[in-house]
Amino acid sequence: MRNALTALLLTAPAVLSLPKPFPAATPRNYGSWDISTTYMNVPSSAFWRNVTAVYTNSEESLHLITECKQQGGPGNEEINECDNADFKWTLEGDADIQVSQKVQFSDGVKDLVGAGTLDVTCATQRACWGSGTVKAYPA
Repeated sequence: MRNALTALLLTAPAVLSLPKPFPAATPRNYGSWDISTTYMNVPSSAFWRNVTAVYTNSEESLHLITECKQQGGPGNEEINECDNADFKWTLEGDADIQVSQKVQFSDGVKDLVGAGTLDVTCATQRACWGSGTVKAYPA
């Protein structure tokens, strides 16, 4: 009997097989912002800064442009506004920027954040410009 069972097991086709592994999930592309800035700073007087942020996401076919301006100084009206209320930014020093934005995706609105360092060039201590790309992540 034992030899018959062994012979059966050796000649029987395999009924069970191991499942094939699932392919690794591809991380979602949340896009990025291309950011440029120009600014002028007159010590103990006025300052102004313009920021342009272009959010792109090729998977969602998104191309969103936001223009921001900031100005003020002693005796001047303080202005800090963007033409897209869903975009926020802060700058530490001349180059370290943090951004956030609500973006409409095909599956709903996503809160995105990002941070990076802009490549800044100054013609003088007062007049500078810079740009860089900041990768977007879910908040």
